Amino acid sequence: MFQTMPRRASRLLIFVGISIFAVAKAKYQPLPLHLDRDGEKWAAKTLRKMSVEEKVGQLFMIWTRAEFLNVNSPEYLRLRDTINKYHVGSFAMTVRYEPPFLYKNQPYEAADLLNRLQQNSKLPLLIAADFELGVSNRLNGTTAFPNAMARRRVPSEYIGISSPSRT
Repeated sequence: MFQTMPRRASRLLIFVGISIFAVAKAKYQPLPLHLDRDGEKWAAKTLRKMSVEEKVGQLFMIWTRAEFLNVNSPEYLRLRDTINKYHVGSFAMTVRYEPPFLYKNQPYEAADLLNRLQQNSKLPLLIAADFELGVSNRLNGTTAFPNAMARRRVPSEYIGISSPSRT
């Protein structure tokens, strides 16, 4: 079963990639990424050294909670071992949710966990976060902004263009 897993993952990746390009519109394309010469050399060298299994692993994202995990806790060891075994390329951070309650955490706990996971990874990790309704909805001690509906109803001269830069 595990021998066919990379083959299945490759087929799924190809299907998803073709599907995305088939429906993408020009106005939604991301801006081109411009690396300096050293960045381009590092990227090319790193890709040459990576096996197919490592490249496929970079495409996967794992959810993790923004909470303190001791380095010897089973949950942390599982995350660390997953990075090393499957070459996971990214993590999505969220907080504990037990309907109807959403439990906020401290920013330090999130930063500590993600920094330790980055130290355990051979390659830089891509970090995403579930911050719907803003960072202050998930982490304590952060700047609270009105949601998008409220911001849309207030003239821009009252809220200023630079307000999102505070996050």
